[in-house]
Amino acid sequence: MQTQPGPVPHFDLDHLMLKVDDLAAARAAMGRLGFTTSPYRTNDPMGGGRTGGRGGNHLVLFEPLVPDTTNMLELAYCDVPHAMPAMREVLGGPQGFAMLVVSPADLRALRAWWTAQGFDFSPVIGQRFDWQDPETGQRDLIHFEVVVPQSHPWVYPFNAAKMLDFTHYERPAWRRHANTARHWTACTVAVDDADFEAGPAMLQRIYGQENVAAEAGGLQVRRGPLRFVVMRRSAFAEHLRDALGDAAMPCHSSIHVQVDSLDQAARVMSGNGVSFVRAGSGLLVPPACGCGVAYAFSEAPA
Repeated sequence: MQTQPGPVPHFDLDHLMLKVDDLAAARAAMGRLGFTTSPYRTNDPMGGGRTGGRGGNHLVLFEPLVPDTTNMLELAYCDVPHAMPAMREVLGGPQGFAMLVVSPADLRALRAWWTAQGFDFSPVIGQRFDWQDPETGQRDLIHFEVVVPQSHPWVYPFNAAKMLDFTHYERPAWRRHANTARHWTACTVAVDDADFEAGPAMLQRIYGQENVAAEAGGLQVRRGPLRFVVMRRSAFAEHLRDALGDAAMPCHSSIHVQVDSLDQAARVMSGNGVSFVRAGSGLLVPPACGCGVAYAFSEAPA
């Protein structure tokens, strides 16, 4: 493992990018789970907007648990013929988890730390543009900076984004969910045995030794109240099979969401024909109902 170039600059876990095959279908599926999604927003690197393609996203926005971050799921679709190569790589493969995005205190300092670790990243890319909501006509300023990896030595890509204006992500109507969702608090991903064995060294290079630890059945990156967990595929499948049966087998990711009321979440999903099981003090939704992602719901602390 490469020598650590001092402590990793401060960062928080921010949002999860999920790869979907069809944005309209993904939005409908998330609606059946009781989530509110933002309207379609085109994205040039994903093969939308000025490229002439349909690449873009919907957002599922929650209440941040850490100041100066977002707490959201990004449903991302890559229009491959129009997209930039990096996005084709990130958003390739089956539906499910695609990328963990962190929010650094100093984007340039984190990029320099990653570069010292041997990773190849783009220069800081600034984005500032006005976006008009196609459903309400409201205009928002989209303003952020991002660094993008030029290659992905780890099985799951990672990047960093610094939001410079939060108004787009703070709309109350977008944060109200029929299932009473409040936050995502953990994301678990499955990897092959070889990647799991390489996981401790790779995760420490990405997130810093002080933020990576072993946990029962896997490895975890913990920052404040949020966790990113890596498990062997066999352990992950067994973990889900107890509650979800064979439907869990094609799944490679799960997301834990805290809600105000499990009973209300159950009523919404039952009314929408969503399959779920009660497991301990929570609800588990199979990946077939969540665009390739299994969802675990629990009640937020009072």
